Amino acid sequence: MSWGTKETYIYFHEKTEVADDACAWPASNFTGIVPNNSTNTDIFFEALTGHANVDTIRITHASGKYKELCEALAVALNSDKNNMVVFADKASEEYDFLSIKLGVEITAVNITYDT
Repeated sequence: MSWGTKETYIYFHEKTEVADDACAWPASNFTGIVPNNSTNTDIFFEALTGHANVDTIRITHASGKYKELCEALAVALNSDKNNMVVFADKASEEYDFLSIKLGVEITAVNITYDT
């Protein structure tokens, strides 16, 4: 990425009793999204370490809302604002507007970094 290139970043924040972790990934590092089960979906970005592996964000959401989560993420990733898009911030209970509108109901965020 050159210094003159603008990039949208997707922000996630995990806040639990044992973890308080946040990170923003460039939208161009998105590699995929896979349903784990009816209430958990894994989002993958190229690892920030630069290794060939991925960083994984597991989103816990309302049952059966995988399609709606995909729709909301697609809009966030394709944002033309070239800035930070807060997709899921569990600490401040701030979530992507479209995911709220579509009834995704994000209840947990779990970030796993490549090591």
